[in-house]
Amino acid sequence: MEAFWQGLSWLNKAFAMSALLFSVIFVWQVISMLIGGDMDSHVQADGADMSHAPDVHDHAHHGADSAVTFTLVSFRSIVAFGALFSWS
Repeated sequence: MEAFWQGLSWLNKAFAMSALLFSVIFVWQVISMLIGGDMDSHVQADGADMSHAPDVHDHAHHGADSAVTFTLVSFRSIVAFGALFSWS
């Protein structure tokens, strides 16, 4: 196994290490989601509980003032991209 590792170029070693790192984080996220650690808490930065706030679907009926935010880049998407990119 050590001969295999030593035979890799520095770029292949970097991809292998990033694949290992991102895969561990990805598996941790999946396990956390399966046991219930993926619940949205709706807590604002000031600590106010927003669990009784109107749902996203309620905003659609209140006009253009209440826009629904779309998050394209999240921690989860970065981890998924990193894992798939480094493995490929």
